[in-house]
Amino acid sequence: MGTQVAMVSNGVNQERTSLLLGIERYFDSFVGSIHVGHAKPDPEIFQMALSNLGIGPEDAIMVGDNWKADILGARGVEVRGIHLVRSAGHPSAPDAIEYLHGVFNILNI
Repeated sequence: MGTQVAMVSNGVNQERTSLLLGIERYFDSFVGSIHVGHAKPDPEIFQMALSNLGIGPEDAIMVGDNWKADILGARGVEVRGIHLVRSAGHPSAPDAIEYLHGVFNILNI
C-alpha cells in the first residue's frame, strides 16, 4: 500500500525475532530502546523512528498496546496514537481497537 512501517520497541531482539518469524520484510525500520539508550515513552525512541522513515509526526501513527509507553509517548512527540486494547472488554476511546485490522477502519482505508 506504499506505507512505511517501523517497529518501535522497548525489547532488544525484535529485529531478530521478526527474521525468525519471516515478517521482517513488512518493516522498513526497527528502533529498539537499546538503540537510543532510553525506553518508551521517552521521545528519543519515537524521534529516531520518524527520522529513519524520513517523515514528520503529522504523517505518522503509533499503534501500541501500552497506554503510557506507546500512546502517551507518541502523543508526546505529536504522533497520533491508536491504542490496541488487549484486555477483556471493548475499547472505549475513539482511537482504540481490539484487533490490528481495526487500524484500517480508523484510517478509513
